[in-house]
Amino acid sequence: MSKKPRIVLLHGTPVAVEPIGKSFATRWPEAETVNLLDDSLSVDRAKDHDLTPRMFERFVELGTYAHRIGANAILVTCSAFGPAIEHM
Repeated sequence: MSKKPRIVLLHGTPVAVEPIGKSFATRWPEAETVNLLDDSLSVDRAKDHDLTPRMFERFVELGTYAHRIGANAILVTCSAFGPAIEHM
């Protein structure tokens, strides 16, 4: 029996958790999803016009954490952080 892929869903706002979870349950029920919510990401993003170096660091830290808990993939559920996501 093959191991379920673990997909870490990185959320910057709590409103994304339920609809993304439902989509995975419907479209890829074989995946094991893990929710990683840091709602301060959206708050801090709204404070600065540009992505700060610290925001880039935070995404690297979150990506490292996701890797440490066994992520086979990471899906960031908010596009407001594009360059920081790519830097992950």
